[in-house]
Amino acid sequence: MNNYLVNSKSFGALTAVALAVSSFLIPTAAMAVDFSGKSIQFIIPYREGGGTDVYARIFTPYLKKNLPGNPTILVRNMPGGSSVKGSNWFQRNAKPDGMWVVAVSASTQVNYLLGGKKVKFDLLKWRPIMASPLGTVIYIHSNTGFSAKDPLASIKKLQGKELRFGAK
Repeated sequence: MNNYLVNSKSFGALTAVALAVSSFLIPTAAMAVDFSGKSIQFIIPYREGGGTDVYARIFTPYLKKNLPGNPTILVRNMPGGSSVKGSNWFQRNAKPDGMWVVAVSASTQVNYLLGGKKVKFDLLKWRPIMASPLGTVIYIHSNTGFSAKDPLASIKKLQGKELRFGAK
């Protein structure tokens, strides 16, 4: 799953980014902000040419074209540590003005959930503006007793038990 998040207490300007992407649904919503002469910093905490980088770059021309004022979208790759390096940088440096975006995927979310000394970012302080599932699959071992026939009942039975998981 790729997610685009902003580090912003007053994220009104970047909310316009999300609205602009869906401006075909709500044409007047994106007109509240003017990005003329501005640059939006788009941080990709992965290497160039990787899945999240390609996915983010697909949206870049549409953001530039559809945001009021046609801002410059500056894409900056910051690979390292399964996105930890770039995500930590985003947490430390992104200004809370709505002009900064980071694209992350499941590896960032798993790193955050599992913690660790190197994880310094807090996903709960970021605002999601778009999420798109791209084939994420979660598996559970058959010896847990989980039943696909009644998944809700199975989840209730598993609550409180220690589980190990793998995810992509």
